[in-house]
Amino acid sequence: MKRMKKNYKGLIIQFLNKATAPMNVEQVRTACGIRSRNAALKLCLELLTEGKIKGQKTSKGWIFWIHKSIQLKPWQEAVGTFKELKITKENIKVILKISKDLTITIPKTPHTEQTVQTLQKIPKGTKIAILHTSNPQKPIMIRTFNETAVSTKNFLSKPWFRKRASLVAFMMVALKKALFTMPELRL
Repeated sequence: MKRMKKNYKGLIIQFLNKATAPMNVEQVRTACGIRSRNAALKLCLELLTEGKIKGQKTSKGWIFWIHKSIQLKPWQEAVGTFKELKITKENIKVILKISKDLTITIPKTPHTEQTVQTLQKIPKGTKIAILHTSNPQKPIMIRTFNETAVSTKNFLSKPWFRKRASLVAFMMVALKKALFTMPELRL
């Protein structure tokens, strides 16, 4: 009687599609029901050479993942390290490094030209946020995280404000302690 051979490669691809982070060989082996670690590694390396999955050898062994491309929904935001910008005739692809590479596809319209110019000025390695808005005039907004927030930039740089702010915080802590230790001060 012939044994049915499982489609382990299909199971591996299915598992890595659902994974939110890169998986090591042992995680792939147990999730797909493969008996041998070497068999799991061999199958993953075959898929890697076929270009169906991504992989990298680390100091602790191999890790594997599938590179996904997503389109943001209105008011959805992606935050990560800016890695690369690819422009085609139909789309703009922004690659961010989060826990793994994430490709965000933006349909090319006349209104996204400003987004392309903004992204071309941002140096690679900068932490950015990409927000898809519901405004057709400005569908994508880009923020960088290398600047101090406007609300703290103006005041915290002045030494007199820092001293007063810490004094107010100290007085509030002292007042809170007094309220809990002296019953006659409680309301």
